Amino acid sequence: MAEAGWDFFFGQGGASLPGVVRFDGAAGRHIAASVSRWLSAFGLAVGIGVPLGLALGLSRRGADLLDPLVQGLRSIPITAWLPISLVWFGLGEGAARYLVFIGAVFPIVIATADSAARVPRHLVDAALMLGTPVRALARRVYVPAALPGIVTGLRLGLTLGWMSVIVGELAGQQSGVGAMMFAARAVGRLDHIIVGMATFAVIGLIGDVALRAASRRFVAWSDG
Repeated sequence: MAEAGWDFFFGQGGASLPGVVRFDGAAGRHIAASVSRWLSAFGLAVGIGVPLGLALGLSRRGADLLDPLVQGLRSIPITAWLPISLVWFGLGEGAARYLVFIGAVFPIVIATADSAARVPRHLVDAALMLGTPVRALARRVYVPAALPGIVTGLRLGLTLGWMSVIVGELAGQQSGVGAMMFAARAVGRLDHIIVGMATFAVIGLIGDVALRAASRRFVAWSDG
């Protein structure tokens, strides 16, 4: 296993797996491709998931209309989205990024909606008594008070989005850690597959640590 890991990161042999998927010395290429798909789709999931979650959490009518749909869609396994992504986007980056988006967006929506709905009423009443306009309550009260829960949703979305990368790379990719692992499976290279799993684990951990560090100053008040 150690030898396979060395070859993946530092090898010079130029060995390829089926489908012309490079292995030796190709770690940088595969990791960059997977991380690019992950972060771009996660960014879109945040941009859509947080506002939608706030709408569900702060509007009873919005929750009545949209919550059943969201709950139903989030119950569909990520692998079940693969065929429809191929129909809509064909083989390539669009399908891969769409699947990562699907994996990331629902935890963000659910956590944001739940956190916004659970903001204590006395905080809202205090803000109104101090002269906060109703139209500013979301920005000044609901979002700050719900932020710890929103961050938890972001962490879950980031992790589940990263887990979905491997499904996205079934969509005809020739680069990416998942594409390398599937090519290795075709020739029975268990050592290459384990190297891919270890790579997923390390990058996922780094992503979570980075997100926690970036969000810490915004939710430091909740630690006490």
